Formats: sequence, C-alpha cells, structure tokens
Amino acid sequence: MAPEISPPPSWLFKPVKIQWKDLFKSLFGLVIDAGTSLIDGGTLSAPSAAKNLGNVLTSFSFDKNKPGEAAAVWITRSIVRAVFDLINDQPQNLRERCPRNIDEVTEILAKMLEGQKVTLEKNIFCRPRGSAFIHNFQKPLSHWLQKFGLEAASADTIAGRFPGYFAVALDVEWKERPDDYKLVKDALDSPASAAAQEEMAWRSYFARLQKEIYEPVFDEPFGLVQIYVWPRAYYEEKLPPGKDKPDYEDFHKGKVKRTAFWLKEELLTWLKNGDRNDAIRIISGGPGSGKSSFTKMFAAELAEDLPVLRIPLHRLNLEKEWETSVSDYVKTNLKLEFNPLNPADDQLGCLVIFDGVDELVQEGKIAEELVASFLDHVKRELGNTNQYKRRVKVIISGREYTIQSHKDRFRAERQVLHLLAYNVEEDFKETFSQGSDLLKLDQRDDWWRKFGACKGLDYTECPQEIKEGAFGNIISQPLLNHLVARVYQKGDIDFSQQTNPSVIYDKILGSVFHREEWAGTEYSLISTLTEQDFNRFLEEVAVCAWHGGRCTTASAIEKRCQVPQLRKVLEALKTRASRPVRLLLTAFYFREGSSDHKADRTIEFTHKSFYEYLTARRIIRQLEIVQRNIAQRSEDPDTGWDIETALLHWTEFFGPTAMDQALYEFLSNEIAIQSVENVRQWQLELINLTEHMLRFGMPMHRLNPRPSYREELRQARNAEEALLACMSACARTVNEPYAIEWPEETSAGDWIARLRGQRKSNQDYCLSLLMLNNIGLNGQFLFTQDLSGANLRSANLCAANLIEANLIEANLRGADLREAQIDGARGVTSAVRKQLEASKQRGGDSSS
Repeated sequence: MAPEISPPPSWLFKPVKIQWKDLFKSLFGLVIDAGTSLIDGGTLSAPSAAKNLGNVLTSFSFDKNKPGEAAAVWITRSIVRAVFDLINDQPQNLRERCPRNIDEVTEILAKMLEGQKVTLEKNIFCRPRGSAFIHNFQKPLSHWLQKFGLEAASADTIAGRFPGYFAVALDVEWKERPDDYKLVKDALDSPASAAAQEEMAWRSYFARLQKEIYEPVFDEPFGLVQIYVWPRAYYEEKLPPGKDKPDYEDFHKGKVKRTAFWLKEELLTWLKNGDRNDAIRIISGGPGSGKSSFTKMFAAELAEDLPVLRIPLHRLNLEKEWETSVSDYVKTNLKLEFNPLNPADDQLGCLVIFDGVDELVQEGKIAEELVASFLDHVKRELGNTNQYKRRVKVIISGREYTIQSHKDRFRAERQVLHLLAYNVEEDFKETFSQGSDLLKLDQRDDWWRKFGACKGLDYTECPQEIKEGAFGNIISQPLLNHLVARVYQKGDIDFSQQTNPSVIYDKILGSVFHREEWAGTEYSLISTLTEQDFNRFLEEVAVCAWHGGRCTTASAIEKRCQVPQLRKVLEALKTRASRPVRLLLTAFYFREGSSDHKADRTIEFTHKSFYEYLTARRIIRQLEIVQRNIAQRSEDPDTGWDIETALLHWTEFFGPTAMDQALYEFLSNEIAIQSVENVRQWQLELINLTEHMLRFGMPMHRLNPRPSYREELRQARNAEEALLACMSACARTVNEPYAIEWPEETSAGDWIARLRGQRKSNQDYCLSLLMLNNIGLNGQFLFTQDLSGANLRSANLCAANLIEANLIEANLRGADLREAQIDGARGVTSAVRKQLEASKQRGGDSSS
C-alpha cells in the first residue's frame, strides 16, 4: 500500500453529531415513496428507484466549508445508500406494510443510538468494517427491518451484512458528489499525490471485495462471510521410487507423503516469505469444494494490508500478453487506472488470484493448450517481474483433473495445495504422515452451527440422519452441504432413504418457483408461465452457459428460446427496468454479469453446479427428442428424422463443448431417476447412432455455417464422446452390458484412441476412459492400448486382444474376460488374474 500521507488535522479526531431521527425518517420515506415497490415485489424501474434515492440523499443540508458537517453528511448519506442497496439485493420478499407509527418507531431507534459517538478518524473512511460505530449500528438496523415483518434471526443476519455495503456506499458517495466532501478528502490524503491516488483506487476496489462476501448466498438472508468455514488442505511429496520398480507404480501404490494444514495460515506464511523464486501457489479441489469461496474470503481479508487482485479466469483475455491482459481487465472491470503488475513501480507487494482455471478447458484440447500456454507465461513473466523491487505473487485455483493435467509445471515443494472436505474418510486419513490430528475435526458440525445461527435455528451439530445416511459424504463438500440444508428445512425428503443428489436440486428449484413470497405480488412472469415452461427456459439458459463457459449472452439465449411461452421470459429479461425478473434470476442462481467491451448483456451462473444440473436435465430432453423424431420417421417417412439428421442435431447440441466429469455425474443421476424402460429405449437409439457414426462418421458437412476443418474435428470428437457418455450413464441404470456392432475388429481401439488423445502421464485425467463400463468390446483388438485408469466394470472383454495394454489402475470388476489375451499387459493385478482364471473355467478350457 502507499505510505501514510501527512497527519490529518486535529478536527478529524473530534466526534460529530449524526441526526439519527432524520436518518431513519429518510429511510422510512424512501420505503414509502420508492422502496415500497422494491420491498413489496412491485415493478418500480431502476431509474425511478435511483432518482428517489438521489432525492433523499440530497435532502440532507450542510455547509460544505465546514469539514465536520461535510463528514457527518457523508457518513449519513452512505448509511442510507448502504441500507437501500442491502434491501435491494435481498431476494427475500419483505412484503409487510410499513408501520403507521413512524414517529414513534423513529424515536425508539434514535434512542438506541444515543451516546454513540462517531469520531472522525481515518479508519472510518479507509477501513470502515473495523469501526465500532458501524457494528453498533447493526442492532437498530435489525429492529428497523423487523418493522417490515422479518423474523429477528433473519433481520439480524441481514443487518450483519451492513459493514460490507457501507464500505462500498462511502466510495460511491465520494465519486458521485466529490465537491461536497472535498475538504474531508483533502484532509485524509492529498489528491495531488500519485501515491494517494493509487491508494484511493485500492481502497475503492477493497470495498467491492468486502461487499462481495457480504452479498446474499443464493436467496438466503446471510452472506458468505457469516456462514464460512475456513478449509483445511494438504500437499503431497512423492517418495523416492524403489530401485527395482518404475516410478509410476510407486505413485499408484500410494507411496506419497501427505501433510495436512490450515489453508489460510499456510498461504499467509508463504506470502511473508520474500523468496522471489517461490511466487506461485495452486489451489486444487473438486466441484463444489469451495475454491472460489476461499479466494473471495482470502482476498477480502488480505486486502486490508496488501494489494490483492481477484480475477475470474474466464473473464481474462488470454490471447494477449500477461501484463497487457491483466492491465486491460483491471481498467475495464475494476476501474483501476494503473497496472499493478508494472515492474517499474517502486511499491512493494501485490497478490494476484486467478480463480477457475478449469473454466478455460470448456472448449476441449484447444483451450487446454491455451491453459498450458497461460501457465507457462505466468511462470516466465513472474520471474521477469520479480527481478524488480515489486514482489508479485500468484494464486491459481482449479479443479483436480485440470491441475492434474498440468502438475508437471509445478514441482516445487508445497506448491500444489489440495482442499480437504469438511469430513475426511478414515481410509484417506491413513495416507497422512503429518497433520493427522487436524483431520479428526468434522467441519460439517461447524458449518451447521453457523447456518443455524443465521436462520435462528438451534443446531449444535450436523443432524445425525444426514451425517450417518447416504448424504454423509455428499455434505462434506460446502456447496452440496448448503443445498442439503435448504431441503432438510422443508422436511419433505426422507434423508434415510434418498441417495440421489438430483432429487435435492429438483426440490430446491421447485421450492423457489413455488415459494410463498411470490404470492400476491406483481410477478406477472410467474403467473403466465407453468413450472414446466420455466424449467425449460432455465435449461436452455444452462446449455447456453455450458457452451459459453459459465457465461452466456441475451442474444444467445434468444436464439435457443423460440417457443412462444419462453419468449415471454425473454422479453422480461431484455427489459433492464424489470426488477422482479432480476430477483427471480438471482433466486435461480444466475445473474447479470459484466458485459465488458461487448454491447450484448451477459448472464452468468453464480454456481457452476446449477448449470451442470440444468444442462443434464436438458440432455434428458434431448434424448427424448431424438427418440421421438426417429420413431416418427419409422411411422411416416415424411416426418421426423433419419439417423444422419439425428446425428446432425446431436452434433449441434454436443459439439461446441466437451462434457466434463461433473456434468457426466449429473447426467447419470438424472438418468437414474427415469423409468428403466425409457432408459432401455434411449440406449438402443444411442447404439444405433453410434454404429452409424462408426461406419459413416459425423455429418459435419451439414453444419451451417460449416466450421474450419480443425473445428470440425473438435466438435465431432465432443459429440462422439457425448454418445459414449449417454450410453455409459444408461448402462449404469440398466446395469447390463450393451453390445455395439463394430464395423471392424480395430474399430473400438480406433475410437477409444481418438477420444482419449495423447496423454503425458498415467495420471492425466481422461473422461472417455471412465465411461467404458458395461460396453461390449468382445473380440476387439486393443493391442498396446492406453487404458490406464479406465472404468471397464462389467464390460464384455471376451476374446479381446489386450496384449501389452496399459491396465494400470483400470477397474475390471465384473468384466467378462473369457479368452481375453493379456500377455505383457501392465497393471494386471492378482485379483484380475484370478478373475481371468474363473472366466476360463466358466467358458471352457481355452487358452488366454
């Protein structure tokens, strides 16, 4: 941060008098004149709301030439603005009428603040979150909220988010009316000083980081900061390999040393380390493990003492140079008029957090190359940057499989840090050599205690019926833990019987659509749409976001939603003034994002798992569409689709983006709750499509517009992998092997190799190999195939040629190995050999 400017004048340390009665009367007036529509679910436009807020703020009179009065009004206006924004961001519908006895209520609230001295010290403007006055204001604010019908617990929780909103309101007030507060600002720091200007810019950005962790989680009354449980993590050190064993076998036999620690403390220690050659840390975790939440919390907490940039990677233009792309981002999105990575800057210290490197692999291998290039560029440029006085350090977060693909780039000690779940399974605990005492903690209980406090519920621990049931492991991840908690409150699911997470998501979406707060309001959108229509709209938005890497645009959604019922939603969405739609979208877990340099507005899902779940539902509908249209063609040749047309539509749907493991799991969960008969029919159609594809290829020539040859190859591979994924998911439900009529005895090997691609090591993630369960590979040549880590459970490998194949860590449980040839195959365990012998005995005395 910039060095302290000259000491402020003595008047700054004197208490100022805030007119509490006028402040609360202004708040009530705002509710009556403008906020009633906001709070009561009305249709007040955003410009009208802003105008009414502006009228209230300018109603406070003062003498600009008296710094004390100016400072008091600055604080007062910021409080009113912060409360207005707090209510405006609150998805819960506060629809109780404003109290009639406003003067009496105002008197009570003012008395609650009697004796509260507001001292004009620099901290109240620079670090308002730590001000005692700001925290003392939360109690009367809670009482004020209760006058609109909120329960005490919810009112306390919402008021607890006030500090983050106040910090941003101070900054917005200064930018909108700088002349009013010029004397105060000049006393705090000299605007003529470049260092002071930079410090002001960091303060403004810091306030936004703070507000981000105070914003409501989903449509709850609390923010992330009120519910957050700081995570544990671990790092691995591979032990030296045995003299007579290759390195990869040592790794797969668990010969690694794991050490557990508190993630925040580990990173703080690293930041204090001045080693310019130790400038990168990688945070690795599965979907819903809390990577993004940690980066938000860590950035907000650290920004008080160190310049911190938190950049969602999918918003960064990686086609530009490192310094240029970051500079463009901070100027466009963060409104910082300087480049914090400028090596000529004499100021020391800056942390850049790149969140979500997995978002960049949505476009398949081309994007994977982009990720590799980006990581290499970061390492190289950090080396150059840190030759100067500034010490720039970088944290990169991403999913396990993405980090695993690039782990060779980060071999330094303690460089890759893996997030631990709330509850660590006993088998996994045994692999730790240090920090094992830390693993005994069950953080699920900590989270449920905080959740209960925010909701006014007396939870002392995680409910036993959840902890000990099928969801016990699921709630070890922060996101699903929260989803389960929301449904548990409703009491309409038997957690001792239910095991499918998709049921939880379905209940959550259904409860939002039918929630009581919509009743009696002007939500014409809800009243004119059925739940089925609205779900279809959400699914189409999700597919657009999937194709766009979590973000999509209004125009992309419009192209997908041509059904009349869905166009009603679109018309409301395209109207910026429609606050009910904005609240509804927030409730359904996506929001309007930054348009950056584009004219088209963007929609961004706040949690990746929701568009994965909704996309999985849309895939189910795609299976139904394919089956229905093929059946129509068989009944009437003038209607429906032939096989090639069905594959064309399949490619248009699945080609743009490769499926990942998280989406595949959601798809499997969705198929598991369908009727077995329907699943069997889908499986038959998928086999027909696959057999046609194997003989004639994907109909890429029919795409309009036709892409480049390289893009055709990429989209064809994605669409083919989706066929395998859907067949695999169906097989998991039917639980029977399925047979494909392979055109040639090498067809399966050719297809697997094309989908798998070239891997750099046995540990590289490969989704296609995980979807070979139940598949019929009988008689196929898989000579020297790389099947490391493949899921061949219950596959038909009868008479398959697996000579010299790589079967390390392959799952062959239940596979039919009669007459299979495995001579020279690597990774064949004793259990597999026994399985092969048993197969030989069942199938006759044939040689292997």
